[in-house]
Amino acid sequence: MKESIDFYRFRDWFRNSETYNKNFTNKGLIYLYDYLMELEADCGIEEEFDPIGICCEFTEYENFEEFKKENVGIDTLEELEENTAVIIINKCTRPNYTPNSHVYIPPSEEEGEEPAPNGLIIQAY
Repeated sequence: MKESIDFYRFRDWFRNSETYNKNFTNKGLIYLYDYLMELEADCGIEEEFDPIGICCEFTEYENFEEFKKENVGIDTLEELEENTAVIIINKCTRPNYTPNSHVYIPPSEEEGEEPAPNGLIIQAY
């Protein structure tokens, strides 16, 4: 018997936890939830909701430089992505930011600019 967890219950568990409420930003939780839901869909395996396991397996960083201060041996974001799952958190200009809608609208789409990372979540490796 499994219970489905929607984004709001997922987010609220972290917000209400005295121990784990600072592990992820609100935006980080949106990206992490979307990542976990996509992973379930891709693998075809329904996972148990294990928030403590999620906190042990994933870490949010403000940016790649913050990651490098705590981790030696990885010099580029590309090198990190070759070794583990990396969830890039982009700035969002839309006021109604909701799960499954992490589409960033760059300031000048016609110039083909990529959105600037606003943080990242790294899976333990």
